Amino acid sequence: MKNKNFLQSLKCSFNGIVAYFKSERNAKIEFVFAILAFALGIIFKLSKTEFAVLSITIFFVIVAEMINTGLEKTLDLIDKDFNKDIKFIKDLSAGFVLLSAINSIIIFYLLFIDKILR
Repeated sequence: MKNKNFLQSLKCSFNGIVAYFKSERNAKIEFVFAILAFALGIIFKLSKTEFAVLSITIFFVIVAEMINTGLEKTLDLIDKDFNKDIKFIKDLSAGFVLLSAINSIIIFYLLFIDKILR
């Protein structure tokens, strides 16, 4: 059913985000790391540009994980038995999440290593 208006669409989107964070273990872990990263950003007085890079990085990981979760759940609805093509798609999607997480570690290092070592 199509949403009647923008506010209804926004509510559905917000519900999806809340459901993701309530139901997925990785979401809770990512949320803790995001809070810690933002706290470190405040402690080490990141510039606006550095905060922008940090925010983009954090959101990229969360969005990748949400897409992966949605894709996995959709594929599970299609075929609950082992299927090599579905396994390939799931592995590919998990690889996307892994690459985004590796990127976040690199960005964290670049933003914070000099500040931490001082």
